[in-house]
Amino acid sequence: MPTKPSKARKLVKDGKAVGKWDKLNQYYIQLKFAPSGEETQPISCGIDPGKHYGSVGIQSSKFTLFTSHIFLPFETVKKRMEQRLIMRRGRRGRRINRKLPYELRAHRQKRFSNRKQGKLPPSVRANCQLLLRVTTELSKVYPISSIVYEYCKADGDTKTQISVSDSSWKRLGQFSKNKTRLLKRSTGLICKQLHGERRFLPTLIANAI
Repeated sequence: MPTKPSKARKLVKDGKAVGKWDKLNQYYIQLKFAPSGEETQPISCGIDPGKHYGSVGIQSSKFTLFTSHIFLPFETVKKRMEQRLIMRRGRRGRRINRKLPYELRAHRQKRFSNRKQGKLPPSVRANCQLLLRVTTELSKVYPISSIVYEYCKADGDTKTQISVSDSSWKRLGQFSKNKTRLLKRSTGLICKQLHGERRFLPTLIANAI
């Protein structure tokens, strides 16, 4: 494995294999007889997760066997969860008879066991489950020996981010304090955004850090 398309067509034509389609719309063949050897080459599966888009690829030592660009259901699940919350609040409001005294109304009982305690958000869970389903379907066709998962952490500390400009006041980008220390630009200028006002600090990065 893998084999040539011409050889695969010949095996199907001679009745020695059966052509099939998987859930990822891939065409493959399944042999009807025992193969002469069961040695397989090492194949790696690479997963690149994201918030709105993801990708899964199958790579051998010489060829790229499969690539995919996946549209993740993050926004769809997020909107549906928000809509569910609105509909649920409406149902609870309609079933309460507000003509009765407050003590006699059918309010929902207090529940303290269903609070958020480090649970995975449904939108993030849906993204992970979709990537898992794709990887599971690929493992049925390809003899995957290793899976590589890209893990990165975004710098969400927007309060301490610094906008860096060069000597000609050309904006280079907005970085955190740790990344700004790695720039090591001796002729750059730092621009901070304080209290909604843009104040230019004509200070060298090397001197400011």
